Amino acid sequence: MRQFRQTGPFGAIALREPTPGDVQLFLNLSQDLRCVLDIHGNFVYLSPNWATALDVAADDLMLQPLLYWVHPDDREATLRGLVEAVESKKLTTFEHRLAIGDARPRSRCWSVQLEASSRHLVGVAVDVTDTRAEIELYRKAVEASPTAVIMTDQDGQVVLVNRQAEALFGYDRAEILGQPVDTLIPVPLRTRHQRLRGNFLSAPDQRMMGAGRELFGVRKDGSAVQIEVTLCPMATAAGMHVLCSVVDITERKRHD
Repeated sequence: MRQFRQTGPFGAIALREPTPGDVQLFLNLSQDLRCVLDIHGNFVYLSPNWATALDVAADDLMLQPLLYWVHPDDREATLRGLVEAVESKKLTTFEHRLAIGDARPRSRCWSVQLEASSRHLVGVAVDVTDTRAEIELYRKAVEASPTAVIMTDQDGQVVLVNRQAEALFGYDRAEILGQPVDTLIPVPLRTRHQRLRGNFLSAPDQRMMGAGRELFGVRKDGSAVQIEVTLCPMATAAGMHVLCSVVDITERKRHD
């Protein structure tokens, strides 16, 4: 067994390479699914919760490669992820579902990297099923909204629209996603809107946009539409996002 010494703030410490028992102890402490694979995708070590997740004895798990336990629809993507990790020697992420044991297959996000000797892959899988379900529920709620809904990121780029927003502004969502929200603002007003958007992000609060002023948007065909906009800031891991509820008030103003 190789040993070496490392000097740190507490003096020289004798270190050694981890033994198989050390590796297994580390895996046993994990709440996530962890494993060590050879470069062919066969298990070398497993955390115990694999057996619980798949309802299969640990010894039986070791008899089959990782791909055997992956949902058939996800095996190709999983294989691509493993090959990328081996060839790039960089941290690689991918997502898949396990096929056995789960009454409802659960999605797991993997992080895999080739270890220093280039003989093994170390992988961690985090269950993201509930997160994905919450995102899907949110998207369905936005899509079902009777008013136009647009979400922008902290840079003012459109990251979400619903079908009502498509109908109001005349864009297919593929045309507007990733574009500046200023695309929907009349050209003479864009510079002022950029300044006001910056002010809003410096002190975000749910409120009506442009209180006391008439607001106009611009459709894809260049025509103007009078609107009311409610702004709702949302702090996310990717920064501040703003959910905008947009109502066409053209008819209301015509009858006033």
